[in-house]
Amino acid sequence: MIERRIPEIIQESGATGVPEMCFTGSGNFRNFIAFTKPYKANRNEKPFHYKNTLFVLKLMYKHHVVNGLEADDLMGILMTANPGRYICISRDKDLRQIAGQHYGWEVHNQPAFGPYEYDHFGEITLTPKKKIVGGGMKFFYCQLLMGDSVDTVPGIAGTGPVTAYAIINPCNTGEECEAAVAVAYQKAYGLDWLSVMREQGRLLHMTRRVDKNKNVLLWGLQGEPEVWINYQTGEVRDS
Repeated sequence: MIERRIPEIIQESGATGVPEMCFTGSGNFRNFIAFTKPYKANRNEKPFHYKNTLFVLKLMYKHHVVNGLEADDLMGILMTANPGRYICISRDKDLRQIAGQHYGWEVHNQPAFGPYEYDHFGEITLTPKKKIVGGGMKFFYCQLLMGDSVDTVPGIAGTGPVTAYAIINPCNTGEECEAAVAVAYQKAYGLDWLSVMREQGRLLHMTRRVDKNKNVLLWGLQGEPEVWINYQTGEVRDS
């Protein structure tokens, strides 16, 4: 099934060339920065044949795996470092924060997505079923408001897609998006709003940059100095 389905998905996406796979390594740098709730605390056990499937895929394809980073981090790094070279093929909607081409294949009752290309700022749409579809930073700021229950990132309680869309859609720049989200966090978290917003953003933001010393650049608010964290030890370094 794997040998048949993957070439079909690649053809559907419009991609050419040799595919590259990304896999999650052991450990996760987000565990070092999550303080509101443990990161991905609700994850269930892997499917029965997960390890067998992983073994076969690694034999069949060129692949990337780095301890301390998730598969989507690696895809974000590759997409950012090589603009226009890759199309990101994934069912993970979080990756659509990354500028570039994206495709998601059909799974059961979930329809295919794309291929579609987002720029850095991106765009969002509210579907008739009250779901936010989109990409780029506008999509990221919607996630920052709504949180992600799958990854146990709470966001702002009671803020769903309709409210998030109403806050973010009118914004025309990243600065306007951030300011609108900051107001919502101040109302929800009071004096702790800045530290909570920074934490939630860093958990949700897809990795774009790493350095040769195993440090990853964390998301920060406008005007803040760059903060890097070693994705294996958790050591923090300011720029």
